[in-house]
Amino acid sequence: MTLKTIFRDLTLKTLEKLSTYEKVEKLNSIGLINTCLVDKILKFNYENKIGLYRIPTNLLPFPTHPSAMEWNWREIFKPCFEHTGKLAKDFGIKISFHADEYTIINSTNETVFQNSVQTLSYLSDVLDFMGVKGRIVIHIGGVYGDKNNSIKRFKSNFNKLPKSVREKLIAENDDKQYDWKDVLEISKELCIPMVLDIHHYKVNNLHDPLTTKDVKEIFSTWKDEKPKIHLSSPQNKKDLRAHAEYINIEDFLWFLNITKIFDYDIMLEAKAKELAALKFREDLKYLIKT
Repeated sequence: MTLKTIFRDLTLKTLEKLSTYEKVEKLNSIGLINTCLVDKILKFNYENKIGLYRIPTNLLPFPTHPSAMEWNWREIFKPCFEHTGKLAKDFGIKISFHADEYTIINSTNETVFQNSVQTLSYLSDVLDFMGVKGRIVIHIGGVYGDKNNSIKRFKSNFNKLPKSVREKLIAENDDKQYDWKDVLEISKELCIPMVLDIHHYKVNNLHDPLTTKDVKEIFSTWKDEKPKIHLSSPQNKKDLRAHAEYINIEDFLWFLNITKIFDYDIMLEAKAKELAALKFREDLKYLIKT
């Protein structure tokens, strides 16, 4: 049971060779193909009882780039997004985005920050057009030689974001610089949810092992919303940070043992995508039965 999920893209070099008319035609074509693919994925998820879907940020090509300013994607694609949102609500599927690596709120470069604002506004607008309570996952960003000041800059720049963006953001611990305690402190101060990535936790944690009490504190940042975690397995022992094709159920057991009293969603990050989700569910069912 598989679903072809290759989203169409476009290089900047190709885009800039086109006339204004050709640009708009090309961008519309790719955007339509990709939004239709999202609808197919939602239908597949519904049929296979998969309740979460993260839409790729490259859903639309160059939605904020100066070379595509002639493209009024908001007006053109609003009806498509409204349709997608209705499907998601009818199917009971939660929608989210994960901001890309170039979206850096605490950057020391003002241009990078302003570009990040534009990207987050694009993602926020798509969710608003869909009419869903979707979330946008972000990392804290770089350290820039001074972690404390970088955290302060994240908090300061967070408050400069449009209200519609701030209301959708959730912060995630990363695998190199900002561990779960860093992100928990930031999330509590800014009153935004924290999504715990337990793969990142295993490769970047300078504290005592997570306890049920710690998880309860992390989940409390979600208030009345159902918490979510990220789960993945390392590709191999030499490359612990890269994601594997599938989830090794052993990588989840330790967390399951300390979270049996909680109800939470699990977002899988695996290269095999829907195949990994279906296999993980079967592995989990077998584990619970035995």
